[in-house]
Amino acid sequence: MKLFYVLLVLLISGVTYCAHDQLGLFNSPAPAQVVLRIDPDSSPAHLARGQAMYGRGEIEPAIDQFTDAYILDPTSFQANYDLMLSLSQFGRFDPRIARGINAADAVLIQPNSAKNQINLSAVLENRHHLNAAVARARQAVQLDVNSPAAYFALGVLCYEQKDFNQAIHELSQTLRQQPNYPQAREILRAALVARGDSPPEADDYISHL
Repeated sequence: MKLFYVLLVLLISGVTYCAHDQLGLFNSPAPAQVVLRIDPDSSPAHLARGQAMYGRGEIEPAIDQFTDAYILDPTSFQANYDLMLSLSQFGRFDPRIARGINAADAVLIQPNSAKNQINLSAVLENRHHLNAAVARARQAVQLDVNSPAAYFALGVLCYEQKDFNQAIHELSQTLRQQPNYPQAREILRAALVARGDSPPEADDYISHL
């Protein structure tokens, strides 16, 4: 709802590209793309790249960059502003973008909610920001050590990163807290086998949790 009102304000105010450019937002550093090759989770680099695209009239790819900038750093007012401005000019609202905005908004409003951190972690994972997703999942675990969902989210991400020992630790904790969790059991077994355990050894390990 907050985003709807922000978008409405931007539409009513008639903020134009020229007015936006007078703020110097399109003087983006050329190395932004180089930074992203080194650190794809850099919110400022995504923001700078998006501003450069917006300045060239490439609104849709700019929206994609602004979305990444905002979900990577929900405290970035500039990322939020530029995203709302570009969306107001694009004319349609992608549900996937909406999901990212809502998840980032929720963390901004309630950063101490494990559920909000898990949701943002899932959005980051879907947009291929695995390191940032892991960081959010770790925060979720720290915020609620009794949340099977938090341990599961972190365990799955560790498995995707081939950190099998850490995945085993997190998924084991998931099943200790919630034994009837088929997805956790399945991925834990896969992690044990990937680590080098035989299938019978993996099944034995899980049965003793």
